Amino acid sequence: MSVEYIVFRYVLAVPYAEREVAKGVGARWDPVVRRWWVPATHDLRSVADWSPRAVHIAVSRDDERSPAYGRTGRPVRTYR
Repeated sequence: MSVEYIVFRYVLAVPYAEREVAKGVGARWDPVVRRWWVPATHDLRSVADWSPRAVHIAVSRDDERSPAYGRTGRPVRTYR
């Protein structure tokens, strides 16, 4: 079984005072993990001041019921 890690999104360290600026450049708020983030396809130059950190997900190319997937059948997010 082969497991591949791919970049899912970039988490940002946005201070509360700069939240409107972050929204303006396309950052989104995730209320579950309480973090600002941008998609993996986003141009990181516009958010470089907020120290983007990659969030990876484990994806198995062999079987969708492998340990890389949760009970829902969707990929499990892992922070590396």
